[in-house]
Amino acid sequence: MATFAQLVGRVKDTTHRPKNQDDTEIKALVNEAYFHIVAELSLFEKSATETLVAGVGDYDITVDFSLPDFAAVRSISYSPANGMASCCTLNPTTVDEIVALRSANPTATSPALAYAIRGWKDLLLQPLPGLGDQITITYAAFPLEMLAPTDTPSVLPPNWHHLIVSYAAATAMEVVSVARAQQLMESFEMGELKRARKWFNNQYGSKPLTPGMYRRSVRWPSDVW
Repeated sequence: MATFAQLVGRVKDTTHRPKNQDDTEIKALVNEAYFHIVAELSLFEKSATETLVAGVGDYDITVDFSLPDFAAVRSISYSPANGMASCCTLNPTTVDEIVALRSANPTATSPALAYAIRGWKDLLLQPLPGLGDQITITYAAFPLEMLAPTDTPSVLPPNWHHLIVSYAAATAMEVVSVARAQQLMESFEMGELKRARKWFNNQYGSKPLTPGMYRRSVRWPSDVW
């Protein structure tokens, strides 16, 4: 299992790494690579239940719901307080569709039936919530930042720690040659990251990421979400 100090050392020893980058910058790149890979592979998911404000359909997930580790929505279930419907999973749609639905019926209220994400953390609900309505968000979360030399990327299995080094080294190359950095990143995404996705999809303790799909035809998270 690689420690934070070892990962930083491996990035610094990469022959094509720009030599003018200091330890502080390399440590930041290693943590950014760790966060990116964990989010890409959906390795760290959490859930939170939040009570909504009556008549308010727009929320900043990180601020209004106090979820600073939020990375991306995986699913949202809705529990109306008026008893009109049991807890149900909301359907994701586009921001334009939410705006159109609100324009067509601006007085529509609870229960919400659909949601959209504007940017990466703004949640839009339609119809608007009623008093006491709640949602439960299942989301991809960012792991804890590595700070101490002995810290480890515990959310990432040890056999995939090298992904952090490859991604950080490719990003570091941007200050020397954008073309070379693009080559390294393409090689990383089509090689190491693709193999990692296949490895995680083939775990026998769980169903594939796409419901109803067989392992040989499982789509990647970027295709599903």
